Amino acid sequence: MTKHSDNRRYLGVFCGLSGAVLLAVTGMNYAVDPYLTHQWDTPKLQRLRPIREKLGAWGKTYAVARFQPAVVYIGNSRTELGLPTQMPQFAGKPVFNSALSGASIADAIRLALHAAQISRVDTMVWGIDAPSLSMEDGNTDLDPELTADGGYFFLRRGLLDLKRALALDMTRDSLSLLTGSSDAVCRSSLAFHGQRDDACMNLRIGGWRGTQAAVLPRTREYLRGAGPTAEAQTAFDAGVDALCRRAVRLRLYINPTHAIMQDALYWAGKWGAVEAWQRALTSTAERQRRAGCEVQVYDFL
Repeated sequence: MTKHSDNRRYLGVFCGLSGAVLLAVTGMNYAVDPYLTHQWDTPKLQRLRPIREKLGAWGKTYAVARFQPAVVYIGNSRTELGLPTQMPQFAGKPVFNSALSGASIADAIRLALHAAQISRVDTMVWGIDAPSLSMEDGNTDLDPELTADGGYFFLRRGLLDLKRALALDMTRDSLSLLTGSSDAVCRSSLAFHGQRDDACMNLRIGGWRGTQAAVLPRTREYLRGAGPTAEAQTAFDAGVDALCRRAVRLRLYINPTHAIMQDALYWAGKWGAVEAWQRALTSTAERQRRAGCEVQVYDFL
């Protein structure tokens, strides 16, 4: 046997073993699915998990496509935490909270259009606020490939999930679940139709040493938002127009805001921009109503 043949055999064995290992890891991660990227109405949704919910955007975009809700909530963490899906006003209708923590208005528009395209949405409840009304990156997990774009959504999504299953962090967390060494303290938001588990939030607030200690850091985060920007308002108007063309009823609300945050916006010189944004929002709703779209705006600021 020549040296050249030995090298070919070595490379063949090496590539074969490497491929087998990669297939095994991918299969394990896809089956265990530690981040619930492709689950709906399965026992895995009731599995206890760590406080921090990884790849929430993956799970929610998939769940909306499977669940086919008639009522969808859109927004950032204030909507994700604050709006329960069991509401007497929507009795008899499937409701899903598709809001994402840290979502910018660009993220929210993408999620809203995804839900309208992939499901039979008749009502959308959308929480908005001025600081997040920008086109800057918001929730970093919301890859554009996760949302509906024409046909073959589940095929494209399956390939994307398999690709993600090769990641080192998913392998580590899959092994932690299989060995029982992962923190198991609360359930995924998917177990509550998209709303965050109260147990998760209570533990997190406890880690911040209570609500009072959490206010100032959250206020600083709020002020760092680039919005409201004219570019974002234009994109928002276009998103609302697209939803109205699909005959979606819109319930837009300005998120309730702590008085300290309002005061901080004022002293940061942003209050004039906030008031201008409120007027622009009202004009958008009035223009769509004249065109026959059912849009209501509620100001809790």
